[in-house]
Amino acid sequence: MRFQTVRYRVTLTGLAVITSSLLLWGCGGGGGGSLGGPTPGGVTQTITSAGGSMNVTQGKATYTFNFPAGAVSGPTQVTITPLDANSIPSFTKAAGLSRFTPNAGNQYVGAFKLAVGTAGFTQFAQPVSIGATGLSGFPAGTSLNLATFQSSGGSNGQWVDIGTFLVGTNGGLTQQPPSAALPGVTLPSTLLIYKPAPGTSTAYANYGVAILADEQGGKKGLQIVQFIQNNAYLTSPVVTNLPVANAYDLDGQALTPDGSQGVLVDGGNTVRFFSGVQLGNPTVSSNTLDISNYGGDGDSIAIMPNGDTAVVSGDSSSQLLVVSGIVSGNPVTAGTIPIPSNRDGVVISNDGKVLLARGGTGLTVFSIAPASGGGYTFTQTADLAALGAQGMEDGRDGMAISPVDSSRAVVIGNSNSQFTASLIVGLPNSPSVRSVHLNAPASMSLTSRRVVRPERHGSRLALSGVSALNAVAISPDGKLAVVGADVGLILLSGVDTGNLAQVGSIYSPSFTVGGQSYNLGSITTLGFTLDGKYVVVGAQQPSAQNGTVLLIPVSASGFGTPFAQVNGVSIPANDQILIH
Repeated sequence: MRFQTVRYRVTLTGLAVITSSLLLWGCGGGGGGSLGGPTPGGVTQTITSAGGSMNVTQGKATYTFNFPAGAVSGPTQVTITPLDANSIPSFTKAAGLSRFTPNAGNQYVGAFKLAVGTAGFTQFAQPVSIGATGLSGFPAGTSLNLATFQSSGGSNGQWVDIGTFLVGTNGGLTQQPPSAALPGVTLPSTLLIYKPAPGTSTAYANYGVAILADEQGGKKGLQIVQFIQNNAYLTSPVVTNLPVANAYDLDGQALTPDGSQGVLVDGGNTVRFFSGVQLGNPTVSSNTLDISNYGGDGDSIAIMPNGDTAVVSGDSSSQLLVVSGIVSGNPVTAGTIPIPSNRDGVVISNDGKVLLARGGTGLTVFSIAPASGGGYTFTQTADLAALGAQGMEDGRDGMAISPVDSSRAVVIGNSNSQFTASLIVGLPNSPSVRSVHLNAPASMSLTSRRVVRPERHGSRLALSGVSALNAVAISPDGKLAVVGADVGLILLSGVDTGNLAQVGSIYSPSFTVGGQSYNLGSITTLGFTLDGKYVVVGAQQPSAQNGTVLLIPVSASGFGTPFAQVNGVSIPANDQILIH
């Protein structure tokens, strides 16, 4: 077929899409002390294996560095020196890496040199967390990033995000729990706290929540399951319902990396907007967008990392809809993207470079790029007819893009059989899928039995013992995939190597609801926690409207005993759970 390029322009001042490892070239702004070098107030203290804390003043704010028990093995001398905006390192751009230019909208908040004077010390065994009081100039709900300077010798180096913060009331600052992508402070280094330019950060804050839309009639609206509090996992997660007025058949939802902006679409052809998830008190906007002219049934929605642009499937046979102006609170239809036929499911990669749209007749791949003057171009690069959905629709439609490598995706089911899992590599410009039997050598082609380079191909994996595959998610490190089936969970390895392999057997533990015992099944939606330690599973047991959410430990070797459980949750029929 003929490939098409769709271009539209939206005024998005100062926006840029960058990789998940956020890199800085200097930082504009001031604050935190006079320019010219270290600011007054450096402190030195001995930290023991029992842990401890150190307070450092910079400007009007007091920063507290918390060393948990076990962070060091014995008495360790630690020095923390505040640094002003003019003395933090810059770096020479490395090949292929993104960077910010000075005064590109990134705002300096504070910086510190964390040094250890104890001989032989290598790293902290437990992440050091940072909090603050008295921080001024930032309203409650503002998201800030924590970066560390990684030197490559001489004057070269790069700033890499390792954490996120949330500004609370009265100038309080709280660091979010570590995740696979943002491990926190584990090494002595130069640290920077900054406010990223609007729409530039792809650092996913870990709030310890799962969001499920009530697709079974919409009466519960958005159900927010809180499974982390005070940096600890809860064995009994807390559920809060966020009503969505006059909504039903909530088929798709999406959330920005900082958790500040959310979108959802319902079967009434309406796009709705919510915000404040990061505050723990989300609200639904009174603004709505009628998309009746773009299809007959809102099926799915995906949001760009900048939070201002979303792509919507309205069940049209010819087009997807682009919505912009979300951050400003004035959402508008901003263009359309031609599609070969109905594409009920859409997903966008974490780095905002790949769009996948799937329906019964195929899976369509688009490359995303910033357009000159604002907005984005969506260029169709492939239409994979063999990967059409079978027995699924809406939401993510059986698709997952690797969080750390947008060139790879796992798709469950295809046009010939719903009992397969496929790995696509080479996205977006040169997608490739290869078929192998589960028990065949991973390096052998079925068609020719010649040795091939596995990293250049995908793998299709035939699964046994299941009657339906409903959901798939890829681990935060991009190595594993978990598939939700009618009879339990299936763990796959090799997402990063190009050779899918099933790990162990189908996992179906027992759990109890209301005195009745169930073996885990009817799994229609799932996702990984951001630290990669658990899979959050939505099971339509005892029923779809009265379902169960489980937190199940997962590792490269398999699943563990369920850690947490919450009952009475309406579980959507399609895969759309959000983990943040």
